[in-house]
Amino acid sequence: MQSSEDTFAELEPSIPCNHMENNDLDEENSFLRINFGLPTLRPVLLNSLMTQQLQKVLNLYKQRKATTTDSKSYSYYDFQIMTIEKLFEK
Repeated sequence: MQSSEDTFAELEPSIPCNHMENNDLDEENSFLRINFGLPTLRPVLLNSLMTQQLQKVLNLYKQRKATTTDSKSYSYYDFQIMTIEKLFEK
């Protein structure tokens, strides 16, 4: 009869997004990723939540743009603000 470690070692290559270093159960270096499916929020609710978060990011960019003295940072914030505002125009 096979041990549980032998059985798991046989299954390991068939498990997606799985990594076990040296085929041991070292918790620091091994992982298993399981995706349970798509988000369960309705699109209307998800869109409103994402819009709210994007508005917060836009406000943060505007605050940072107003206080930066570096021209590269200013240009970066300006570009990000312009890109987000274009999304709101659609």
